[in-house]
Amino acid sequence: MAFSRPLWMFCNCIILATLAAADVSVVSGNFSQSFNDIRADFGPSVSEAGLSGRGVIAHPLDGCSPIRRPPNDLTFYFAIIKRGSCHFDLKVYHAQNANYKAVIVYNDLSDRLEKMDGKNYTNRINIPSVFIGNASGVQLLKTIKRDSGALINIYPEYNFPWDFYFIPFAIVICISFLIMSLILVCKCREMCIARRETRLARANLNRLKVVKFKKGDEYDVCAICLDEYNEGEKLRILPCKHAYHCKCIDPWLTDNKRECPVCKRRVNLSARDDCENPSENTPLLANA
Repeated sequence: MAFSRPLWMFCNCIILATLAAADVSVVSGNFSQSFNDIRADFGPSVSEAGLSGRGVIAHPLDGCSPIRRPPNDLTFYFAIIKRGSCHFDLKVYHAQNANYKAVIVYNDLSDRLEKMDGKNYTNRINIPSVFIGNASGVQLLKTIKRDSGALINIYPEYNFPWDFYFIPFAIVICISFLIMSLILVCKCREMCIARRETRLARANLNRLKVVKFKKGDEYDVCAICLDEYNEGEKLRILPCKHAYHCKCIDPWLTDNKRECPVCKRRVNLSARDDCENPSENTPLLANA
């Protein structure tokens, strides 16, 4: 179809955006696992190069009071803090004061990801922080307890340029829709014209001659229902001189074709039209 290619491109863009979304990964020996996350509504974003460091379980775990400092060396350390008991910005602020380079807050209630907001310390925070679900947090804690040297990577959030792709895509879809609508309108118009040409309008049906059958008339059997005519029955006489029951021929002319079922001569209502499209049987019928 006309819009199949743009649709395919748009779906690919969505897939790429999903694959490029920010996440957290932990590497311990041959073990590696990634977790979905969402960045906080305060503090700086993770740089394009990402952040790598070791995770330290905060003490206290909820981070609502000053946190114990990590080992004093050149390694980057990320504080792992549990949600609850105080505002998110206070937790991150305590981790920042303890010289942590980033904070990972995990949901202690469910796997739902929430945007972390703040209250009193948002303007004082200059380290990035992200939020992960409960299952991710539990797995991260287990890995750090098993291997204190496990490497944690925090990848940047990818801001997908929706406007750049969606607006052209919407324009293409609208144009395609308009073209398809125009084609359908033209097709419907052609069908109406063809129907008008091939079927007899009900308004013109009464212009055809109607007679009551009498014994001795030249007509005897209706070629449509194959019943013999009875005295007083109404017969419709076509220009080709063939006769039929009105109840049989009327639906044929208005719903099927405007031609005689027997000789296939077109039913025309003017002298000029009566001469159009003559068949090899026309002279014989005219002289009948």
